[in-house]
Amino acid sequence: MGGRGPGSRARPHRCDGRSGAIAVRRMTAVAGPAQEPPADLAGAWEVLAVCLQAGLPVAMAVGAATEPLHGAVGARLRRVSGLLELGADPAGAWLAAEDTPALAAFARAAGRSAATGSALASAARARAPASAPSSSTAHRPARSERAC
Repeated sequence: MGGRGPGSRARPHRCDGRSGAIAVRRMTAVAGPAQEPPADLAGAWEVLAVCLQAGLPVAMAVGAATEPLHGAVGARLRRVSGLLELGADPAGAWLAAEDTPALAAFARAAGRSAATGSALASAARARAPASAPSSSTAHRPARSERAC
């Protein structure tokens, strides 16, 4: 009878998953993560430096610094923060960020200093002016002091 009544059997739909994976790969390759605005990136470096100087654990300081970042840099830093919070080896956690150009030098410094935040604070502070346009420097200290 061909209907879908109580006595009929529906054929299971088979999907090997390859077409979905191709579509996802194409979408991510085209869309990609957004770039961080330079002012937001500079602010994040400043927040990180202030939090580390205040004595916050590195994982918490990195997490606080990523709040305004919604692009690739923010995603990488959130990954590092999560790994550190889970107790990963700091050198290995920062290794994940070395392939992001905006983080490469800082990630190498962070991997070397590994356990302490004091050395990272000066490295983060050094990165802030390089990332910021001169018009946004007046707002950075107030924003970073509120973050911690």
